[in-house]
Amino acid sequence: MKIISYAVFLLFFTSFSCFSSSQTEASGLITDGALRTAAFWQQNTAEGDSLVMTQTQRKAFNRSIQQNTPYVIDLTASPDTEQGEAVKKIIEATSIIPDGAYDKNGQLYSQPVKDALLREMNLENMPDAVPLRMGVTVRRSSIRTLPTAEPAFEEPYPSMFDLFQETAVDPSEALLVLYTSLDGQYYYVQLYNYSGWISAADVALTADRGQWLRYADPQKFLVVTEKSYELNSNNESIFYQMGSRIPFVQKNGTSYNIILPQRNEQGNLTELAMSVSGGKSFSEGYLPYTRSNIIQEAFYYLDEPYGWGGLRNSVDCSSFIANIYRTVGIFLPRNADQQENAVGQHFPFTSLNESDIYSSISQNCRPGDAFFMDGHVMLYLGELNNTPYIIHALGSYTENNGGQKIKQRILRVVVSDLSLNVSSGTSFASVLTSAVSFH
Repeated sequence: MKIISYAVFLLFFTSFSCFSSSQTEASGLITDGALRTAAFWQQNTAEGDSLVMTQTQRKAFNRSIQQNTPYVIDLTASPDTEQGEAVKKIIEATSIIPDGAYDKNGQLYSQPVKDALLREMNLENMPDAVPLRMGVTVRRSSIRTLPTAEPAFEEPYPSMFDLFQETAVDPSEALLVLYTSLDGQYYYVQLYNYSGWISAADVALTADRGQWLRYADPQKFLVVTEKSYELNSNNESIFYQMGSRIPFVQKNGTSYNIILPQRNEQGNLTELAMSVSGGKSFSEGYLPYTRSNIIQEAFYYLDEPYGWGGLRNSVDCSSFIANIYRTVGIFLPRNADQQENAVGQHFPFTSLNESDIYSSISQNCRPGDAFFMDGHVMLYLGELNNTPYIIHALGSYTENNGGQKIKQRILRVVVSDLSLNVSSGTSFASVLTSAVSFH
């Protein structure tokens, strides 16, 4: 069994850590007009409604991802137990307190505080064999580096970049529980493309494999196709992000009897049936994998706030890409560098100059492909007047002002060209490493 967690990729944001208070826009950002609409790019896309892959081909592609990367696994093929020493090594390798981390009060994490956090992982009591328990998330929850809700920051003041925030997971998501923290408040879990610590209160356990498979491998399900969807259950608002799957048992006209996972007082899985109306928020099963659909899904996020590791109930650059592709049934790794190395058609740029990169994009890339540079991923929309355009969850860019390099914080999903500058003052285009077409 492959059980992997991923370090938070900080390179992109470290390079943009000093921001100007100015909010001026670069010429490369598209702030109004038709280029900010899905319809424009859909009409500009040849064969936009043609299937990229059939359902059978998508399943084979997902299997290839699982077979060729350690970052995406088939949870349903996992064993019942794992060697304790292996689990311990996984947790130790992924649950790391960064050097120079500050707490929410602006104080450096002291060694005694670090030691207390590490003891909470309960590794001293690791058994020789660890049962892998089946679980389901009952609400949107954070996956943390350590079993704590306390944040950590690179600077001595709070920011949205919590170093202990790995990612976020939606409700109704199947997982495996590998271990429990010393105080019992956190589980170390494996998702299909991530692992880390999650609040135990957000997970319901089950020993019924058939029940668990309704979430791990659902046969009837709705897919959230807008940026998010919320419903009320027992006076709680349940938030789903784009690409979430919601199992259903029956369709009645335009309504669906869905299954909501619940956690009882013993921490076990129960289920609540309720009816929801169909509509543009959902697709029954996955959307057809077309480039037109990929573009449409991307634009649902336009102008949404940047959400580091899924905070703010929003997306960072790589979850933006992953969520879009989930709607068409493609399950990618979580982080940008892992997505870049996933299976697909690859077009490397590292040996090319900027002019040749533009030529390669024009010759090889199609709308819906992903562009990569160190620590960042973008979705290609197409060309206009020989200029490629992208949509992406952008943290920042650097503006050249009279020879002075000024960092501009954006922190939202934008449409732009590739003339935006990175911290060195060179363009995004010049530092692209590759493009990948996921098929």
